Amino acid sequence: MLAPGSDPLKNANVTCSGPFKVVEYRPQERLVVERNDKYWGKAPSLSRITFRFIPDDTTRLLSLQSGEVDLITDVPRSLLATVKAQQGLSVQTAPTGQVTLMKVARRDAAGSDKILADPADRRAVAHAIDRKSYVEGILDGNGEVVNTVVPPSVLGEFASTVEGIPYDPKRAASLLDQAGWGSQPDGIRSKNGRRLELTMIFSPGGGGTGVGLTTVEFVQAELRKVGIAAKIEQLDVGAYSRARNAGNYDLDFTAPNQNDANPAGGMSRNYYSKSTSRAVTFNAPGPDSEFESLIDQTDLATDRKELQRLAARAMHQLVDVEVATIPLAGTFRIYGMKNTVKGLEPHPSSTNQRWNTVYITK
Repeated sequence: MLAPGSDPLKNANVTCSGPFKVVEYRPQERLVVERNDKYWGKAPSLSRITFRFIPDDTTRLLSLQSGEVDLITDVPRSLLATVKAQQGLSVQTAPTGQVTLMKVARRDAAGSDKILADPADRRAVAHAIDRKSYVEGILDGNGEVVNTVVPPSVLGEFASTVEGIPYDPKRAASLLDQAGWGSQPDGIRSKNGRRLELTMIFSPGGGGTGVGLTTVEFVQAELRKVGIAAKIEQLDVGAYSRARNAGNYDLDFTAPNQNDANPAGGMSRNYYSKSTSRAVTFNAPGPDSEFESLIDQTDLATDRKELQRLAARAMHQLVDVEVATIPLAGTFRIYGMKNTVKGLEPHPSSTNQRWNTVYITK
C-alpha cells in the first residue's frame, strides 16, 4: 500500500503490512527490505533482504558463482547444468506457474484481415510445432507439454476440456494445400503472388514474461518444414510493447505467469474485446463469438467449480476452435542458490513468492 502523495520511484514512503518493510528502492538497481517488527504473523527469519536487478542471464549466474549473491531467480535453462555441477550450489524449482504462448494476430489496426485471418491457416501453424521435442530439447526437460493457456491445475478437473492441437505436420501441409497455399521452388508457399511469410516478435525482457531466442528459432525451423517462412524480431521491452499495441506482428511470443486465482482472468485481459488492453484488438475472437459469451458468464459465476468449468469451455473455444493462441509449454521458475540458503518455498507465481520462511545457515 502506498501512502497518499508518495512516489515509490523516488522514496520508500510505503506503508507495509507484510513481514517486511521497504527501506530503499533504486530503480533498475536494487530493492532493500527489512523485517517488519509490527507484522501480525510469525516474524521472518531474515532481518534484511537486498534484491538486486540483474537482467543479463550470464551476469546473474556469475554473481552467484562468485558468492556476490546468495540466490538468483530464473536460472537460464542453458546454464542449469553449470549450476548443478558447482560445489556449494543447489537448484530448486517451483511448480508450473507460467505457460509459453504464441498469440496469433488475425487483423491489423485498421480491422483488415492479416495473413493468418483464416482459422485453417492458424490451425496449420499449431499442427506444425512439435511441442514434445521443444520441451525435451530446447527446455532440456524443464517444462511440460500443456494444452491450456494457464497451468492446467488452475482449471481443476475441467482441464481436459481443452484438447489442444496435436503435432501433425502432414495435417498442417494438407490444410495449407486446401487453403490454396502452393509450394514454390524455394520451399516457401505462396498464394496469388503472396508468400506465406510471418513476422514473429519477442522480448527477452518482456516485463517478467520474456521468451528466449532459442524458443523462437525452434518455431521458425518447425514452420519452415511445412513451407512457412518466419522473420524474427527481437525487441527491447519498450519496442516490444509498441509492436504489440500496434499489431505489427503475426505471432507474438509471451510467457505470462498465473498471478491470481481466477482461471479466466488472463483470457479476460488478453483476448476479450471489452478488455482495456490495446493489444486485444488484433487477436480477440470478437464480441459475437462463443468465447466472449462464456467469458461474460465467468464474470457472474460465484461457485469456484462452476467458474473453472466455464473458464475451461472458454479456453476450449480460444485454443481448439479459434486458435487465437497456441500454447507451447508450461514452465516453472528455477532458483539457483548457495547450499547455505534454506527454507525457500517456491511459489508457482513469481508475483506471489514469499520470503518469510527463508533463512541462512553458517
